[in-house]
Amino acid sequence: MAIKFNKRQLGSYEIKVQKKKHVKIFITVLLILLGIAIAIIALKFVLQKSYSGYQVINTTKREDSTSAKYISYQGGALRYSRDGAMAMDAAGNMLWNGTYQMKDPIVDISEKFVAIADRGYKTVEIFNEQGDVNTVEVLKPIIDVKVANQGVIAVLMEGKETNYIYVYDKEGNELVRNRTVASKDGFPIDIALSGDGRKLVTSYIAINSGEVQSKLTFYNYGKVGQNYEDRTVGAFDCGKTMIANLEFLDNDTVCAFGDDKFSIYSMQEIPKLVHEEKITSEIRSIFFNNQCFIFC
Repeated sequence: MAIKFNKRQLGSYEIKVQKKKHVKIFITVLLILLGIAIAIIALKFVLQKSYSGYQVINTTKREDSTSAKYISYQGGALRYSRDGAMAMDAAGNMLWNGTYQMKDPIVDISEKFVAIADRGYKTVEIFNEQGDVNTVEVLKPIIDVKVANQGVIAVLMEGKETNYIYVYDKEGNELVRNRTVASKDGFPIDIALSGDGRKLVTSYIAINSGEVQSKLTFYNYGKVGQNYEDRTVGAFDCGKTMIANLEFLDNDTVCAFGDDKFSIYSMQEIPKLVHEEKITSEIRSIFFNNQCFIFC
């Protein structure tokens, strides 16, 4: 049996359907706006979060000389000095111990690997999570060293008129070499190496016509970098800002900390500037992780 509706009934039905659609659209838009508002509030809470105190979890008495230095490592600490290094857990128990003789040791850590280089000299010690060590002898005096997650190291070295960047695997085999000329490229300030060991960033400073000129150079040691001269896939002019600290926040994100600003670059393969912010106050110290920065 067929049911017939008159025009008045059809119009009323269509109005109800339209009202339901409008209500659904309104609720959807309201939920989206509410989600955005919650995200903004949460972001402000994270960025503006302040701390008023702390709790001491454990205390260990120092029995070393005042020349020993400490750095965070695997939830505990790494103590290093001129004659060796020792890794400890959070309770101060020794994980491993290694000996060497250096004049001016500098350290870099990436996950389980530790690289300790003798700045101004030609030796790098690479430790793994068991404390096994491999010694790498380089060709020129060392300025800086960085280590990747699998033990690959990048070593920045200086010559008379030329600076060098060599990349070695954890056994000390040379993988890549780059060089820059001081009169053309300037003097190196800092380097950063990605977790996979395939991307490297350098900060250089030069004096041109009596003015400071700073720049960043990006290298790609993967397949994409093979298509570029010297594997240089990008460069950025930073003007008078001296970039004293470079860090990979994750494998594809680089942060350049300058004396008056910081810049964030995306580098899946080719670098791209994604954010830059001026800092009006004097920067004395920087604390950071892959989610936030703290300037002091």
